[in-house]
Amino acid sequence: MKNSNHKISNLVSMLSKPFFMAFLALATVSCKTNKEEPLEQDEQTVSNDATTVSTLETGCYTFKRAGTLINFEITKNQNPVEGTLMYAISGKDKNTGAFRGKLVDDKLVGMYTFMSEGVQSERQVAFLLKGKRLVEGDGQLNDEGNRFNDLNTVSYSSETPLNKADCTR
Repeated sequence: MKNSNHKISNLVSMLSKPFFMAFLALATVSCKTNKEEPLEQDEQTVSNDATTVSTLETGCYTFKRAGTLINFEITKNQNPVEGTLMYAISGKDKNTGAFRGKLVDDKLVGMYTFMSEGVQSERQVAFLLKGKRLVEGDGQLNDEGNRFNDLNTVSYSSETPLNKADCTR
């Protein structure tokens, strides 16, 4: 009888191992945490058919750190979007100018016309709207260095996110 109980115990043990391993794998996958920083409740915007849509607000979006200041004041948030953009990058010449572009879904793309060292220049800029934040895009430029080769390949992983802020004069 003791031998019979031992065989049954071994059989139950063998059958339960695959089930235990499957359960462990499922539990591990379902417990993974999302590394992306969640939006705070006040950063959430208007809901449209059960999807969250960001809204571009008039006012200032600013980045400031270690001697670098980027300020984008949106003065008109309907297409065409208009505003003033200023870059004061540490170790580089400051430039300020006008922005005019278009917001499509969560992408704001337009031309930045600015003065730098007494010379007027123009270049295309792109931003991704994420809640109350604008993330500047980076991508390969044309030979003149003033337009993106392909807007579909622009990367929005900027280390200089512009956060909605009070405008200071």
